Amino acid sequence: MRRCAIPLFLTFLSVTTFAQNNTGVPSKRDSIESIKSVMRQTGKVTTMGIGPAALPSRQYSRFLFLLSCCNEYELYELATDTSANLRVYGLIGLLYLKSKRAKEIKAMLLQDNTISKVHYGCISDSWQIKKTVKELKYWYSKSHDVSIKNYLSRTQSFFTYAQLLESGN
Repeated sequence: MRRCAIPLFLTFLSVTTFAQNNTGVPSKRDSIESIKSVMRQTGKVTTMGIGPAALPSRQYSRFLFLLSCCNEYELYELATDTSANLRVYGLIGLLYLKSKRAKEIKAMLLQDNTISKVHYGCISDSWQIKKTVKELKYWYSKSHDVSIKNYLSRTQSFFTYAQLLESGN
């Protein structure tokens, strides 16, 4: 009886200690899913800077957050998501990583007739995904690589994680 009681007590103690140590900090996966959820709700493909003053775009900053913590497979999943704007951002991520799968995704999206809101500079419109991909220069080109690298190497984002979870551009 004693032999069973000690292991049971230790098991109980470790389980209760583990439960009390849960800090409520979201896991990487939870953070990614939360950002993707907000991006789906916003439903836009935006440039890095929007409006007359080219203010930082929350939506593009959300994408950069995903780019900073997603691997190639996760970006491929993003590029095949049900949300049109996430598919475009997934393609941009794959292009940035110079993934071999980017060509396949681009070909697929060039056939996509789904309509998505777009915001580039001061202009806001609704385009088919295939048009967005044809005009991808507004959202991504090789010249964007430097800006993206600089952004990803910064220790501080334009927005806090909590601000990225708020809806809006």
